[in-house]
Amino acid sequence: MNMVTVNLDRPIATAQIFGQEDDQMILQAAEDQAKAILDAEMQKIEVEKSRILQLISAVEAAAIEIDGLRKNAIKENNEQIALLAVEIARKILASEIEEGKYDIAAIIEKSLQAAPSREGATIRLSPDDHATVEELIKSGNGSFEGITFEPDSSILPANCFVSTSKGVVEYFINDQLSSIGEMLAG
Repeated sequence: MNMVTVNLDRPIATAQIFGQEDDQMILQAAEDQAKAILDAEMQKIEVEKSRILQLISAVEAAAIEIDGLRKNAIKENNEQIALLAVEIARKILASEIEEGKYDIAAIIEKSLQAAPSREGATIRLSPDDHATVEELIKSGNGSFEGITFEPDSSILPANCFVSTSKGVVEYFINDQLSSIGEMLAG
């Protein structure tokens, strides 16, 4: 092997020998740089993940709010539909009543079913309905034994007021329609 001699005008402070250790240092530097790049990319991914989770939360909150609005709209629409239906029924009934197209005997039976007792009942009716009931009783078509009927000009046609010793039942069509409207809207 050949030897090389070098003469220097000053003493050597540091010396470095190139070889296998250099390759390891280069590899370590490359590995460190790759790790730094990977760490930076992982931080970007975490930031993006956090942003996506915030967006998902915002979308979920919006979905909950939209569902609440939808339920409110349906409820309000149902209430409006119920009120409209009741008003239509009210107008139809008013027209039918005005034309005398109703069964006062059926109305009386319905009010008696709601009464706490049928015994000794007194039923107040409009004068026209009273006359109709009197005709039904005379013809034998009404089964109103033990019930007293009185004409009352303050009661509208197709309505009646039932009083018994155990309580009172008011059968007024407007009240019935209002109750139906409340049930439908509720």
